Amino acid sequence: MKKHFVVFGALIVVFVISLGSVSAQDEPQPTATMTVDEYEAAIEEYSQAIEADPEDIEAYFERVTLYFEMGRYELAIADYDRAIELDPEYVAAYLGRGLAYYYLGDYDRVIANYDRAIELDPEYVYVYNNRGNAYYDLGDYDRAIVDYDRVIELDPEHVAAYN
Repeated sequence: MKKHFVVFGALIVVFVISLGSVSAQDEPQPTATMTVDEYEAAIEEYSQAIEADPEDIEAYFERVTLYFEMGRYELAIADYDRAIELDPEYVAAYLGRGLAYYYLGDYDRVIANYDRAIELDPEYVYVYNNRGNAYYDLGDYDRAIVDYDRVIELDPEHVAAYN
């Protein structure tokens, strides 16, 4: 199985890829100073890459990052769905899709995605933290504490779990 590397920052998943002849320096990267037109242009570039190679899982993840930054969570979920179809064991896709559902307030799907991610990687700290947040928001404090305790067990330096 192909390994995928993911970096998390401010709960937005950022993915690094190479699109055919586009070098890493030329790839559109989301920034706080990008205009809507620049986001749209970047999304179009990744859409073209996906059209050229519908199995390019990394292009879906680059586009999903842009969708997240624009608050287009339904479109992000569609790309996560496709990524999971391409690689059903891609843990980061379940984490990202769960986060998109979180922003949409669909906690049942949040928890279902995080449960699946934990099945695939029971030591993935971010999943426990995010699932704990979902349980907390639902008022299920006992389950939230269990998840936060697991985060602390896995990574005692993970400050968010102590809040």
